[in-house]
Amino acid sequence: MTDQPLDLDTRRRRIKVRAWRRGMREMDLILGGFADRHLADLTEAEVDEFEKLLDESDRDVYSWISGEL
Repeated sequence: MTDQPLDLDTRRRRIKVRAWRRGMREMDLILGGFADRHLADLTEAEVDEFEKLLDESDRDVYSWISGEL
């Protein structure tokens, strides 16, 4: 198997699954809902940034979004 980069459509499909299966229901709804509404329109650079956000812990992202931090 080769380590070829994934095309953007494949990345978007994988990201959508990751966004909806976070482990914290609130984050599923926030990030999954965002992915459903906006992922198809994101540029490749924006997809890169969204992937970085998905790499963060649910608790950290939720705290940031809710203003707890």
